[in-house]
Amino acid sequence: MRYLLQGTALRASVDKGGPDWENAVEAAFEAMSAFDTEKSNDPANLFPLYKEFHLALIADCGVRRLIEFVDMTLDQCAAYFPPGASNDGAKVRKSLDYWLDREGHGRLLAAALKRDAEAASEQLSIHLLARNFTTPEDAPRVN
Repeated sequence: MRYLLQGTALRASVDKGGPDWENAVEAAFEAMSAFDTEKSNDPANLFPLYKEFHLALIADCGVRRLIEFVDMTLDQCAAYFPPGASNDGAKVRKSLDYWLDREGHGRLLAAALKRDAEAASEQLSIHLLARNFTTPEDAPRVN
């Protein structure tokens, strides 16, 4: 469901977005990428940055209701973020790095900024499919 909604909005945003959209997407990516899992292993600190990046990508789709639906699906995915209260900080950090997915988000950003809606949509699909697994070990390897 999330891919259908977000993919549709992403393709429209890539086609319609202007310089302000590009700047907002880049700023959201930089803020999320700057998250340091060594200093903070609390998912409550990462999730807003993750959500901000994904919403920035679709902000110029032109359909407010579609953005609202994607926002709701993002809120639902928060349940799959690793628990913050854990005695195993290394395990939580590994899981946060998995969700942070700097490389995957970077490929998504690059495709969007190149204005390649289909490539951006494909990168979103790869990213979301990988996030359907609860642990990094369960995720398929995409290269």
